[in-house]
Amino acid sequence: MTDITRSSLILQRASVSRPSGQWRDDDYDVLEDGVVVGRIFKAQLAPQGRPWMWASGHSEELATGNVRGRAANRL
Repeated sequence: MTDITRSSLILQRASVSRPSGQWRDDDYDVLEDGVVVGRIFKAQLAPQGRPWMWASGHSEELATGNVRGRAANRL
């Protein structure tokens, strides 16, 4: 029997994760075990009905396997 441990993803405002000031109000980082593993933000130019852009693996450590897409909401 395999023991699978599930971790929770946390959505955190980019202003908390990135004190550099390179973020907007609708910009969030996705954290897993305290490490940024993705991002979701409201794009200024987006297809109708899908204003949210998401990306996983955007940190340098996770550059391989980068995945992205669009969504109707941030959840």
